[in-house]
Amino acid sequence: MAQPLLLDRDHIVSNDWSGVITWMNRRKTGEFAAGTSVTSGGGAAIAISPDRKVLAADAFQDGTAGFELFAIDPGKP
Repeated sequence: MAQPLLLDRDHIVSNDWSGVITWMNRRKTGEFAAGTSVTSGGGAAIAISPDRKVLAADAFQDGTAGFELFAIDPGKP
């Protein structure tokens, strides 16, 4: 797992070297649990926009490197 990014006090997003991006949600116990996962096809780079509404992830499709953008909705698990 690469370095996780804090969305807010109850939501974290992380990724791994294979391009799997996982949103994690804080449980009532205080621990974080994995929620939704998506695959960008890229490597380890992720970034959050300053308004915390968009996640950018490096992507690799059909031999072309670039970025994939994901809308952030912390209210969804």
